[in-house]
Amino acid sequence: MLLCPQLFLGKKIGQPIQVPSAHSQNLNVLGFINQDCQFESYVFEQSFNSEMVVACFDEFVKTIDKATYVLIDHAPTHTIVNFT
Repeated sequence: MLLCPQLFLGKKIGQPIQVPSAHSQNLNVLGFINQDCQFESYVFEQSFNSEMVVACFDEFVKTIDKATYVLIDHAPTHTIVNFT
């Protein structure tokens, strides 16, 4: 299921989506997307740990006004005790 089809408007079927690459500083992004395809991101120039992930969740939940599900993978920052 594609959550935000408008991201791909104007692309023909089979046409690749290309993003140019270049050397730059490392950025880590933690993001949330809602059912209205609104994206909320938290960007870090340094590595982030579980405490930072929890802090982002704490900020994001302030914007939630109805029942919400969160799907996470098994990344190390998601399996630490203070996150679960």
